[in-house]
Amino acid sequence: MLKLLKRTLFVSSVSSVLFVASAYHFNKSFEPYSQEIPGTGISFDMVPIPEGSFKMGSDNGASDEAPIHEVNVDPFWMASHEVTWDLYELFLDKSF
Repeated sequence: MLKLLKRTLFVSSVSSVLFVASAYHFNKSFEPYSQEIPGTGISFDMVPIPEGSFKMGSDNGASDEAPIHEVNVDPFWMASHEVTWDLYELFLDKSF
């Protein structure tokens, strides 16, 4: 249960960073850029992930992985490297 909670919190934090970065960079070109966190001297590189689709699921895995289905994804931004909790918390305290 604790492992699932940690994974859920990590996914939630990454999703928040992606959402905020997406909203911030919405009107700019869809090219990699560096996001600075004002007043901290910290920055992280953002890369564009284009829209697309993929097959999700498994017919050979756990019951909650079936059936295989197509998922469509809108374009979004993602940090080029994993975001630590320390960096994420700095990001939350800023208004971009």
